[in-house]
Amino acid sequence: MRTRFDLQFAFAVVVIALFLVAGVFGGWIAPYDPAQQDLTQTLKPPAWHPDGSLAHLLGTSPLGQDVLSGLLAGARVSLLVALCAVGLSGAFGVVVGLIAGYVGGWLDAVLMRLADIQISIPFILLAIALIGALGPSLANVILVIAITNWVAYAKLVRTETARLRQRDFVRFARVCGTPWPVIFVRHLLPNVMNSVVVLVTLDIGKVIIFESGLSFLGLGVQPPTPSWGGMLADGRKYINIAYWTSLFPGIAIFLVVLCVNFAGNWLRVRTDPKAAP
Repeated sequence: MRTRFDLQFAFAVVVIALFLVAGVFGGWIAPYDPAQQDLTQTLKPPAWHPDGSLAHLLGTSPLGQDVLSGLLAGARVSLLVALCAVGLSGAFGVVVGLIAGYVGGWLDAVLMRLADIQISIPFILLAIALIGALGPSLANVILVIAITNWVAYAKLVRTETARLRQRDFVRFARVCGTPWPVIFVRHLLPNVMNSVVVLVTLDIGKVIIFESGLSFLGLGVQPPTPSWGGMLADGRKYINIAYWTSLFPGIAIFLVVLCVNFAGNWLRVRTDPKAAP
């Protein structure tokens, strides 16, 4: 079981590494400009089809755009959204959790009730409302996901901090008059970071799905910037005659999210000996 678990992690590392390479260097690797339209090359099949061509290995879109180039450019968008949204929501949630868990009392109750209110609002409804007010764009997608995704970090860190504040090293620091920002940075934050890192790893896949879903609905990244969700939306009308327009973006989303979850689960087990694979 352990060997199989490690093999899953090795496979996940390879796929994530390819995703990172595509996200960082996709603009140089892509054989074509992903936004370039060529109406003489619309819905060309992949290279292995009888009518396919090596000029477009994965075929073309309804507007004649190269699917492979779109996938590479879409990886950059997904990577940017995932890192920025998780970074913002994680940082805010960690700060809220530290304050709530350390101070306790009425402040803890208020912050956690705000978190409960946030959880009770469906993500898609809140996203539609915010993007309707702000307008669809890459920056607004990142902002919306960050706003709706901080609660898990806050609740996790609040629970860990409430437990840690009763430990002798924290009590000793308080008795010595150590300022609370120093206690947060030196004593509490290092002890909650393992849990936070695991949550970040598991959260990246969810954020990629959020971004793809918003782009699919037309609320996310707008053309001509390519995104995996936008490619799915563009190809859904042609799924019966040109499956490749939706299949390859769907496979890309599936593989990346699956492998990020594999990596996060492996990390969770490695940091918690009591957890079994």
